[in-house]
Amino acid sequence: MSHLGIFESIDDPMFVMNAIGDIVETNHAFSTVLGSNTHLQPVTDIWPEIADIWESSLAAADSGKQLGNDVRAHSLDGREFVYDLRTFAFVQAAASERLFAGIARDVTAERKNASLLEIQATTDVLTSAYNRRLLEVLLTQAIRSARRRKKVGSFIFIDVDNFKSINDKFGHDQGDRVLKQISEVLHKTLRDSDVVGRLGGDEFGVILTDSNEEFGSLKALQIAKALNRPVKKTGTEGIEVSIGLSIFPLHSEHAEDIIKHTDTAMYRTKKQQGSSVEVWES
Repeated sequence: MSHLGIFESIDDPMFVMNAIGDIVETNHAFSTVLGSNTHLQPVTDIWPEIADIWESSLAAADSGKQLGNDVRAHSLDGREFVYDLRTFAFVQAAASERLFAGIARDVTAERKNASLLEIQATTDVLTSAYNRRLLEVLLTQAIRSARRRKKVGSFIFIDVDNFKSINDKFGHDQGDRVLKQISEVLHKTLRDSDVVGRLGGDEFGVILTDSNEEFGSLKALQIAKALNRPVKKTGTEGIEVSIGLSIFPLHSEHAEDIIKHTDTAMYRTKKQQGSSVEVWES
């Protein structure tokens, strides 16, 4: 007797398996995507991506609950899908056999859209660096972590000198390219544990974890040197930057104050010739 015959018109992949995990029956959608409807074959052999969540799903189904799990699957033609997989247990009356059924709803588009929205909410569209809002959140977390571990960290405020002249002379498209290049250089110059964000306009912020004033100043000078070499205006020299530095939680335990202090220190460097770094002093 077919368990899934009435569901053949449904596009969602569906399957029935026995208590030891072997497939008893599948619908057409399942075999089309996963390439097999072989009976008495472990479902995890046909769909290996579910192996990590399978035991917990079966345990929940056995107790009358359903767990929703996002599981990836690769189709025969190489496409990748994301399915919301739900399993439930039932008893086949004729044989008094306990079986499990799985229904997989295609949520690929939904998850992709949600991921894009998350990226847009946390990332600066132009430079792909974190936006100011998330940078402040991450700085707050870094301050709390440093205080808890009795460590210090550095925050670097970077401002491009005479950026308006770049836009005026070469156009806004070239100005945008310079900002993108700055973000790329920052990511290449810093450690994986460090954080890069765009504060707005031509201003960038960098969070250096486990960084005292000496290390922060050294890293800031490395940034200035790296930006001055590879980041080019159209056929002209590299750019110069003004950089401020503050130490958390030494200079403040609040992200907003740290950014303000570093901004103040950065403006003091504007009076100096060429790229330079200034540490905030109370």
